[in-house]
Amino acid sequence: MQHCKFLIGTLIAVAFAASLTGCASPSYYQAAGEGGKYFGYADRQVDGALYRINFVASPVANFDQTYAFALYRAAELAQSKGATHFEVLEGSVNRDAIERFIGRATALSQVFDSKDLTDISRPYLESPMIQPVRYMRTQTYIYVPVQPPPPPLQISLLIRLLNAPSLDASKGFDVQDLLTRLGPKIVRPPVKAA
Repeated sequence: MQHCKFLIGTLIAVAFAASLTGCASPSYYQAAGEGGKYFGYADRQVDGALYRINFVASPVANFDQTYAFALYRAAELAQSKGATHFEVLEGSVNRDAIERFIGRATALSQVFDSKDLTDISRPYLESPMIQPVRYMRTQTYIYVPVQPPPPPLQISLLIRLLNAPSLDASKGFDVQDLLTRLGPKIVRPPVKAA
């Protein structure tokens, strides 16, 4: 009986840990399409100084990170084209999301708050509701419905490259300021050893 309780508790703890790991999995700042990767940024020139920036993140990514990555790509593109500023013509401008992204911890290990998984599983181990079920010479199949994954998170911005601050300060960004402030927080994919 104790063995069954331990096994059930362990399975619940493992499932809970797997769900936490899924939530904590990072979205990396990378180009979409490189090596068959779906998630990442893509940009294209629409006309002259107009560019469309898209960033697609995994469904478990948070909005602040995805938005910051899209703006960082806009700033990188603007810098590569010699622009000092850009303005967002289409898409949301959410300066609060940028500040929240800059202010959050970068280490993924802090997501777990150093909780021991045995502490999480203990209530399940001691629960009187979970009792072992014994079947004699029968096979039991348990159907666990699985919900489809949520859609990926996508940010799309239409930007105009500028060589002076935007006339509409609420939509304008300084390229160097964004690169300096967001740069240390950008998470790039790990480099695989050859």
